[in-house]
Amino acid sequence: MKLLGLGAAVALAIQIAYLTWPSSQGMVAAVISALLVCQLWSLRQHLNQHMDMLLLMTAYGGLGMLPLPGAPTCHVSTQAFVTMNAGMLLLGVPAMLFGSRCMADARRQHRLAITLVGDVLGMLAGMAAVHFLVPVVAGSGLMHHLTMLLGMLGGMAGMRFFLTWILGRTANGSRLLVPL
Repeated sequence: MKLLGLGAAVALAIQIAYLTWPSSQGMVAAVISALLVCQLWSLRQHLNQHMDMLLLMTAYGGLGMLPLPGAPTCHVSTQAFVTMNAGMLLLGVPAMLFGSRCMADARRQHRLAITLVGDVLGMLAGMAAVHFLVPVVAGSGLMHHLTMLLGMLGGMAGMRFFLTWILGRTANGSRLLVPL
């Protein structure tokens, strides 16, 4: 598990370095962000179990979202948007399934499929909302990437709330049956 956290730190640093190249300030921000992820990963047992999923998807999923050199950003075409989402899911979902405590709990409680489908739909909905509703941040690949990451995380949080509300309430709504 330590290796997964170290990989998340490196993945986030790569994103920042790639999007701010050749800025020395970007390199400093990449190193500081990597150290922050390492610290959060080492303290994750003291944090909410969903923090694992958020860290892993921001790091690995965000790395998968980066356009290849010379490739268009996701706002250029729907195909570029689909490619960006495919990269996010390809790198982020395996890390999330393997390394997050909330997915381990979902697996133990035999609700992994609905949790995974809900999280993926939330991510895609959040990113689609940003893609179609927020204008392109002109000239700033870093800000564009950050808004897409925030859309992804916002969609996941919204879906988490929705799944908790739909699946986790008792008949009178007083407490959660299945903590998500």
